[in-house]
Order: sequence, then C-alpha cells, then structure tokens
Amino acid sequence: MELRPYQQQFIADLRAAIAHHRHVLGVMPTGAGKTICFSYITASALEKSRRVTILVHRGLILDQISDALGKCHVPHGRIQPGWPMTSHPVQIGMVQTAARRWGMYEAPDLVIADEAHHVASPTYTTLLARWPNARSLGVTATPERLDGRGLGAHFSALVAGPEIPWLIEHGFLADYDYYAPSIQVDFSRIRAVAGDYARDDLADALDRPTITGDAVAHYRRYAAGRPAIAFCVSIAHAEHVAADFAAAGFAAASIDGSMAESERRARLHGLADGSLHVLTSCDLIGEGIDVPAVAAIIHLRPTRSLALAKQMSGRGLRIKPDSGKAVILDHVGNQERHGTPRSIHAWSLDSRRRRASESTGSTVRQCRVCFRVFEAGERDPCESTDPGCLMRAPVAAPPPAVVAGELARIDDSPAWAAGASLTLARGAEWKTLISRAETTAQLTEIARARGYKRGWIRHIIARRGISAGKIG
Repeated sequence: MELRPYQQQFIADLRAAIAHHRHVLGVMPTGAGKTICFSYITASALEKSRRVTILVHRGLILDQISDALGKCHVPHGRIQPGWPMTSHPVQIGMVQTAARRWGMYEAPDLVIADEAHHVASPTYTTLLARWPNARSLGVTATPERLDGRGLGAHFSALVAGPEIPWLIEHGFLADYDYYAPSIQVDFSRIRAVAGDYARDDLADALDRPTITGDAVAHYRRYAAGRPAIAFCVSIAHAEHVAADFAAAGFAAASIDGSMAESERRARLHGLADGSLHVLTSCDLIGEGIDVPAVAAIIHLRPTRSLALAKQMSGRGLRIKPDSGKAVILDHVGNQERHGTPRSIHAWSLDSRRRRASESTGSTVRQCRVCFRVFEAGERDPCESTDPGCLMRAPVAAPPPAVVAGELARIDDSPAWAAGASLTLARGAEWKTLISRAETTAQLTEIARARGYKRGWIRHIIARRGISAGKIG
C-alpha cells in the first residue's frame, strides 16, 4: 500500500522518537491512517529480526490490523480465542488473552498498543510490566482519558501527526456539514458517574420520540439513503432508534457486543453494500472500527468525554466514493462541550485536573472487558460473565414525550469572519480574525473551534481594552 506524504513523515517522526525514547505515543486523527503507519513500522522491525506484539481490546480491530499487516506482507500470528498458537515473530493479541498467555510466547522487542489511551488500565499495565526490556509504541486519535489520568506514566514522548483541519484542507479527510440544536437539552440534573453522564439517567432523558423522531426527520432531510451511524445511550436505546428508522422506511439495525461476531460483521458490511441505511450502537463502533462507507453521523448520546465525542464524529470523515461532504447531526449538543471536528486540542502526556462538575468523589475503576470507567462502589459486571459489561445492562423504556426540535447548521467560519478560518488562521490572518471579533459570542466561536479555555476570552478582552458593553 502506498503511503501518503504526511504518513511517511509521521512514520519517520515515530522512528526517530523510538530511537531516543523507550516508550512513545503517536497521535493522529481518526481516519488518517494510524494502522497502516504502525504496520509499516512493524514490517521494518521484522526486517531487523525484531519481535513485535500488537495489543488490541476488540476483535474487530484485531481483524483490521491483520488485514493491514497482510497488505504490508507481514506474516503474523493471532493471540485470540479460537486461533492456534504460532511462532511468528509478529503477533496480534487481544490484551485479555495475551495477559493470560504471556508466558507461552517469547518476549517482544517492541510492543504496539492500539487505542493507547487504554494502557492505564490494570490489564495493560500488568502485561507491559512483564516485558521490561521491550520498547513500546502507543497509537491513538484521542490521548485524553475521561478519568483525567495522563499517559506520562506510560510514555515519555508524544509525536503528533497533522490535525483534522489540515487533513480536510488537503483532501485527505472529508469536509462536513455539522448540525446542532439551537436550544440545548438540559443535562444539569443528570448524575455524573466516574466523570461521564450516568447511562440510566441519560436513557430516561433521551430515549423518547422527541429525540428518536427528530433523528429520523433530520436524517431524511439532510442525508436520506446515505450510510449512517447513530450513537446511542444503551443497547435498549439503540434498538428503539433502529426500530423508529425501520418504521419510517429505512433499512436499519442495531449492533452490540452480545451478538455473534459473524452477525456484527454482516451488519457493518451492510453499510458498505447498501443493504443498511442506518446502524445504531452505544459503544461498539465508537473507536478503532473502520467503516469507510459511513457518510452521516447521528449523535444521540451526550458525553463529557472529549475523546468519545471526537471518535464518534470521526467515524464519518473518511473520503466518500462520491467525494461528497459528511453530515453530522448532533441532537444532544456535544459540540457545545467539545467543539466541532475542526477544533484544535493541545494533547499532552500530563494529567488534567478534573473539573469539579465532573468529580464524584469516588475512586474510579475500569471494566476489565470493555474498559469503561465506573465508581468503586458499583458492581463490576465483568465479574460474572466474560462478555458482560456496562453496555449490556438493560434499561427500561420511559413513557413517550414528543417535542418538536430543529437542528441548525454550525459554520466553522461564520460570516463575521469574512472568509478567515477559525481553525486555520495564522499570522496576519489570525490578527485580522481577532480584530473582527467584536462580541463575546464571536470570541467564544474562536475558542470553541480551537479548543481554548474561557480564560483566553478574558485575556483577549483585557489585552484589547474593550469595554464590557462592546464585547458583552
């Protein structure tokens, strides 16, 4: 497979970092080609007679990496239930299985952790500690964790690839139209569990015709017939949404971790071959799953997790066969909390201080199967059954409540900017953009687009010496 120039540069930067640091984290947006990049690094290591183990946390991701290694002509084994043990120097392993079988294989020289924001979990840390002489390379699109823990305890260097605005501008990712509600849903009374919204409360607030009905109507208006993924609060919510789409005449189905792997594959393939219009899910296709055919994303699940929000929107940004724009329908206002896909975020290996509104005062634990975080006092659903996790907990359907609602298009470069890009402006264009921002609302648009904190707005107002009347 031919590499794009930015991928070649990313690989070169990773190799240089690995030569000077034992543990390196590579960050590049969803759809930019992280898998093919570390597959090339694996091929290079194999040529030098190095042993490589690649760790993943989901079977579908393992399959995608196996395909990428095949395209790079890298023979490999699979550490996975149902697959025989092999002596290949390159192995792809489900992290849970690799943790159980670690003594059956030779220690690797290089460990590659896909979706590396999970390496802080006990399963990863315990396994990696068993290979103290191995170098490690983590790759992720979103290195920020919901629990606030940084990855500096696991990696000593961070290598960042190009951001989404650059990839869109140069034709490597699809442009998009982003629609969000002009009046936000009130989540102030929804409990926080380990930093994110409590699923049961979300299901009660959102699993109603006011949301699912709006989703069908807006999909029909802006993306009818185009392959779409709807991200939902729970399995029950996903099933309800799929039923509503089907009732409206669209081919729709839900997908979850309790299904047989063959059925999950068939439903994902259905988006590509046109047999499905809409696929609904709560977690299964939030990260790592490559579904290039997707042209529309439907947010029906609010989240405080920046990583999850970016993963959801990122599923729709791959280049389309028709070269058209993606459509993102954000029914729950995630862009108010996290910005649009063009928003720039300053990734770091440092821990971030959790905001008071996100803190529950409880010790955070993780599901050993799906890696969701939850409160220490909450029963770990994985203790009773291996495929069990928080996703599978049944949620009762609340009574219906129909309320009309409209989504408005969010413009990353609004009219007041006079053509200057909120996300791409640099140098003189940046100074001009700042000078054109005459209200706090306009400064807030810039801050959201670039991921700035509210203190930046106060700084600009103070620096320009503008009266509160003018800006307010």
